[in-house]
Amino acid sequence: MNNSYDLDNDLDLIGCSQPVLSINDQVNNIYIISGTVVTFKICGYPNADFIVQDVGAGGIEGRDVNVNVNLFYPYDVIDRGKLDSDGIHVSSMPLNNVGTYFFRVGIWCTIADIDYCTKVSNAVMVVVLEKDCTPNYVCKQPLDGYEYDANYCGQPERVASRCNPECGGVGCEEESNLLKTGIIVAIVGTSIYLLGKEIEKKGRK
Repeated sequence: MNNSYDLDNDLDLIGCSQPVLSINDQVNNIYIISGTVVTFKICGYPNADFIVQDVGAGGIEGRDVNVNVNLFYPYDVIDRGKLDSDGIHVSSMPLNNVGTYFFRVGIWCTIADIDYCTKVSNAVMVVVLEKDCTPNYVCKQPLDGYEYDANYCGQPERVASRCNPECGGVGCEEESNLLKTGIIVAIVGTSIYLLGKEIEKKGRK
């Protein structure tokens, strides 16, 4: 995440020329269970003023008002301060309420709002799920042999024969089981038939 950049005075300082935000070491989308403590890491210019804002909070139910949002209402800023001399800031907090959050970092802001910051970071979407979330696996579209959890309980995609394109999304597993059963029945039937013939031959002698 870190890279060096040169200032006009040719001092070589550690930091990021463009602000970068990671949450739990992820820089795009993550899924967590409610109550999980998440770690925010910001990389930017050394000693720069910064804010961390939930840019999606205005229209999303369930935003976590238990953190520092209420301190900076109405801008939904959950953290603010100054990056250290290495251009880094790390902090942690729990996300208790179920919902979807879109966090971004801004530096050198005239007011506590991303729209008024000189530079802004990538956005990290955090989906907070119920503790007792029940997975609901469905085939990916278009069909590619994998299924995913449509309830987004944090479960990974997995291979599913019913999701193969040639199956049309249904019946492959059942057809496979029927085929296996049919083969077993045919083998057993043939064995019984041959055994009966052998017994019949011995009876004639």
